[in-house]
Amino acid sequence: MSLAKLALTGILAVATSVAAAQSYPDRPVRIVAPTSPGTGTDASARFIADQLAREWKVPVVVENKPGANTILGANMVAKADPDGYTLLMGLSAIYINKSLYENLPFDPVNDFRVVMGVNDLYLALVVPANSPVNSVQELIDYAKAHPKDVTYASAGSGSTTHLGPALFGSMAGLDLVHVPYKGGAQAITDTISGQVDFAVTAIATAAPHVASGRLKALAVTGKQRAKSLPDVPTMAESGLPGYEVSSRTFIAAPSGTPDAVVDKIVAAVSKIVQTPEYQKFLEAQGFEPETVEPAAYQKMAAAEVEHWRKIVAVSGAKVN
Repeated sequence: MSLAKLALTGILAVATSVAAAQSYPDRPVRIVAPTSPGTGTDASARFIADQLAREWKVPVVVENKPGANTILGANMVAKADPDGYTLLMGLSAIYINKSLYENLPFDPVNDFRVVMGVNDLYLALVVPANSPVNSVQELIDYAKAHPKDVTYASAGSGSTTHLGPALFGSMAGLDLVHVPYKGGAQAITDTISGQVDFAVTAIATAAPHVASGRLKALAVTGKQRAKSLPDVPTMAESGLPGYEVSSRTFIAAPSGTPDAVVDKIVAAVSKIVQTPEYQKFLEAQGFEPETVEPAAYQKMAAAEVEHWRKIVAVSGAKVN
């Protein structure tokens, strides 16, 4: 092919891309949630999808693709056409996996273009109502007096509900026993019944049981107290300075998605997250608002991988 034809081909490709971006979206958009229905990530995806459909006047559907600690769903989006019609409702597990799995089918930094964050999920350290401990320090003292006898439940190996208590045990010098479940619901059920000694779970999951008196919340894992549990101290306030574990929720597109398309998504989602309806959604779910500007979020991806690498290393967490 001659240089002139190559140049013409390139110009036509650019023109086609620009035209496609200008008309975006003119057909249904899919948001992949790499978790099961009913999770916080799924709830975020469905709220955003419903609002985007109203804004864009096209269907915006949520497709749940759980499995392998979010790897299946994330890989689907990483391999999708970079046209903005397949998006990911991502969460921190996507970055955590880089330190847990040797052969990921995608690169969590380079194979995605992060569009913007939508919320931040804090966790709560909870114990059964009849537990003899009433504070983090009492739990530490009890665990030290009963090495290899104190158990904690998680929603699965490698999840934030696993890394949170593993990091706690490492920082406090405890020898704890991890009891992984295939989801958060059974993990909390067994914590309530006393089958396990404690759990670190999403605040939205814990709050109703705390309110009903079936669980006691000893601390929250974020950098500040949670709006939905304002009387519960942070782990740092409870004697573990520097402890912080939370799971960010964000929208990402395949790498190579055009700027014009990303800008349209940012504009629409930015409008949604500022509405009173979204603030009510955050409160109901026990989420915290995301404060990072969209333009800075993509730059955070590599930092997130490093952040979780350090937590995985310090905690000694492994995928069973």
